Amino acid sequence: MEQPPSNPSSAAVHDRISLEAMPTRAYLDETVVPIVMQGLAALVQERPENPVQFLGEFLLLHSQKK
Repeated sequence: MEQPPSNPSSAAVHDRISLEAMPTRAYLDETVVPIVMQGLAALVQERPENPVQFLGEFLLLHSQKK
């Protein structure tokens, strides 16, 4: 039976190893797809003149939120 990490830095290392061990699709579904889908939904609502720039700025703005 696996024991939980004893401190936050151990938890971060454990999470990082878990992400690295994931298959590509699972990794993307866990880390990228949710925020990209939110950005695409906002893009469809706003319909900006430069959609690529809009999406890029959305991703940068929201990438710090978890």
